[in-house]
Amino acid sequence: MRTASWCVVVALGTVATVAIACGDSSGPGAQAASVTGVAGDNQVAPTGAQLTFPLSLTVLGSNGQPVQGVSVTWTSNPSGRVTFAPATTPSDVNGHVTTDVTAGTTPATVLVQAHVPGVSQTVDFHLSIIDPCTFASIHTLGSSVTAALTTHDCKISQQSSTGRIFSWYYDFYSLTLPTQTGVTLNMTASFDTYLDILGDPTQSPYVGFNDDISSSNLNSRFEAILAPGEYVIGANSADTLITGSYTLASVSRAQTIDNCPELWVTTGVVINDNIATTDCPDASGIGLYGDTLRIYAVNGVPLRISQRSSVVNSYLRLFQPVFSQTAPPSVTLVASNDDSTAGNTNAYLTYTPSGASGSAVYLEIFVGTTGTPQTGAYTLEIFSSTTLSALRKSNSPVSPWGVWLGNRPVPQLGLRRGL
Repeated sequence: MRTASWCVVVALGTVATVAIACGDSSGPGAQAASVTGVAGDNQVAPTGAQLTFPLSLTVLGSNGQPVQGVSVTWTSNPSGRVTFAPATTPSDVNGHVTTDVTAGTTPATVLVQAHVPGVSQTVDFHLSIIDPCTFASIHTLGSSVTAALTTHDCKISQQSSTGRIFSWYYDFYSLTLPTQTGVTLNMTASFDTYLDILGDPTQSPYVGFNDDISSSNLNSRFEAILAPGEYVIGANSADTLITGSYTLASVSRAQTIDNCPELWVTTGVVINDNIATTDCPDASGIGLYGDTLRIYAVNGVPLRISQRSSVVNSYLRLFQPVFSQTAPPSVTLVASNDDSTAGNTNAYLTYTPSGASGSAVYLEIFVGTTGTPQTGAYTLEIFSSTTLSALRKSNSPVSPWGVWLGNRPVPQLGLRRGL
C-alpha cells in the first residue's frame, strides 16, 4: 500500500500457507471436510484489469489430506462486477483450487465467495475495484514489465487551443528512490509511445516527458537525475486513443551530463560534472560549450540554482521553451547570472515563474562559461523549494486533466504536447 500522503493504491495479496501432504482418494461428487491455504484476499485492481494474484485455496478431507476432484464454484456480490476464469474449478491432485479474476468496468467493493462442496461456510475474498486513474503498480528500478494499453485504462482528455478534444489511455507505475539517482526509462511498442513522469508531491508535480528516442525511433526514452522521493510513471501513446502491448524497463544511469543528452532534473539534486568539448554547443557565442538540463518549475515558487567552479568562469542561463501548433518551437531567456558576487567564478540565479498557482512550467538550464575556450569541473546545485503551499491541494484539481493520483494534481498535458 502506498503511503497515506499519496493515496495511490497498489495491488497487494495476502497469503496463508500450510504444510500439506497428498493421499486422499477422489471421485465424482467428491467433497471436502475443510479448507486451508487461502490466498489472494484483500486485493485492489483498476477497472478492466486482472488481479495480480489468482484466488486460491486447498481442500482437505476428513483425514486432513488433500482431496482431488472437488468442484469449487466462484460467485461475487454484487454480481457481474468481476469475471472468473474458470467459474468452477476442480481441485487437483494436491487439493489445490485456483481461479483468475478480472475486474469489471465499474468501481466497486466486491465480495467473492468460494462454494466448497462438503464445507458449510463459504470462503470469502474481499476485493476493491477502483478508478484506473487512481491506481499505480509498483515498479522497481532495474526491472521490466510487459503490459498493454486498453480501453479500460485511465483515459485522460485535453482540449486544445482550437477547441479540439484529445484523449490518451494511461497505465501508471510508482517508483520510489531512497537517494539521488540517475534513471533511464524505456518504453517500447509497435505504436508511437509516450512517457510522462510525475514528481514528489512536496516538489514539482511534474518531472518530465519523452516522445521519441530519435526521428527514426518512435519508442520513448526518459533520462533524468532525480532527487530522493516517490515518482509516478505514466505509460501512454503519442497518438490519441491507442491500445496495444508495450514493454516498460528501467535502469540506473551515471549522474553526469555527457555528450549533450536530453536529460531531466528535479529540485534537490547536486551534480558534479565538467564543461567539455563534447557538450552542447553554446549558440549564444558567449562560451563554446555547456550542459543543458530540462526541469519543471512550479508557478509562484522560487527556483534557485548555483554553479560553482574554481577552473571555469561559471555562467548560468535559464530559458523557457515555447511550443505551438501554428509556429516553430522557440525559447525565451528568462534569467541569467555570471558572478554571484563581484570578482568570483561562481554563478547563482533565482527565478519565480508566474502563472496559475500550483501548475508547472517547462524550463531549460544552460550550464556554461563566460568566455572561450573554457573547460573543466563544476558543481551544480538545484535547491529544494521551501515554499510548498501552492502544491497542497485537497479538494479539486488545478489542471484541465480533471483527475487525481491521491491528493496530488496531475499536470496539464498542454505543457508538453503543444495543444
